Amino acid sequence: MLLLRSIDFERSLAELSVSSASIPEADMPAVERLLHVARALGLREIQLRDRRGRARSFQVENPIAATPASSDAATAVATSALPRVEVVQKRIDADVAAEYVVRQPHAPGSLRPMSSFVALALATHLQSNSELLKVRLGLYEILVNVLEHGRPLRPGAALEVALVLEPGAVRGWIRDECSCFDPREWPSVPVADLVSGRSTRGYGIHLVRQILGTLEHEFDGNGNTLTFRKEISPVTTADEQVLFSSETFKVVRRSDTPDTGVRIALAGHLDVDSAPVMVEILRGILKQGTHRIELDVRDVPFISSLGIGSLIALIGEARESGGDIELHAVSDDLRSAFEMLDLLDFVTIS
Repeated sequence: MLLLRSIDFERSLAELSVSSASIPEADMPAVERLLHVARALGLREIQLRDRRGRARSFQVENPIAATPASSDAATAVATSALPRVEVVQKRIDADVAAEYVVRQPHAPGSLRPMSSFVALALATHLQSNSELLKVRLGLYEILVNVLEHGRPLRPGAALEVALVLEPGAVRGWIRDECSCFDPREWPSVPVADLVSGRSTRGYGIHLVRQILGTLEHEFDGNGNTLTFRKEISPVTTADEQVLFSSETFKVVRRSDTPDTGVRIALAGHLDVDSAPVMVEILRGILKQGTHRIELDVRDVPFISSLGIGSLIALIGEARESGGDIELHAVSDDLRSAFEMLDLLDFVTIS
């Protein structure tokens, strides 16, 4: 199990630890999710340290946001000035649940470091990219609301975020040192009215209410505490069979589908190295007489032209035999790759 320790924006580095004496193969899908999130955050490196203190680094390919290495000097200075995010409390309970507490000044500049911590911590825990995006978005909107509307009771007021990552749930709290403010009571304008009025604001409260099932508020005279809980749909692991596993790519066969097909899950980049592995495995399944395959690609953060071409060829082979290969849990990044090639009408996405 991975545990987030700190984010160093000046070094463009996220530091994590593992609870075992070495980095287990089972943690590699989480590493892939972390690299995907780190790329969007503009970080350049993920560093894992095992229980023996040995470090292993993973480089982030083509980080999106500007970092100190950027040619834009002003942006580089602003990024390097971001505070280092240290996890002030962290705990792993029997390798099942992780608990974090982080603290930053109550100031607009704390939004990026706080939301970056939330995104990376969730990536260590949530196996579904869609669940990860939803919870991350819900907590981001709460942080924006608290930082924008909170009125600190004293100079140097702090903002604290706690996350408890459990099997089947994410819970925690956001605590400030501000005058009483309950974002649940913020007026909710119907989305249709926001659209007709061409409003750029007002959508966040709808997202929070849709995403976070339980949200409670308490004011104790010293500040506000918002407590949240989000139930997470488990990713089925029953009857799984690992067909291939390496440091960067994994193929797992899950329980069969009701229509006598099979479910296959991929994890990792689908590129020049991994595409031939996928082709060999799926072609072998087709030759065994199974012509319907549900291919779960939620943990595939990147697909190359060879990966796309390999899938198209396999889909054609399956359809020649009266079957099909359906793509399940396709991310926006993968969908856009198929869209650019005008292949959305060819592939079956469920």
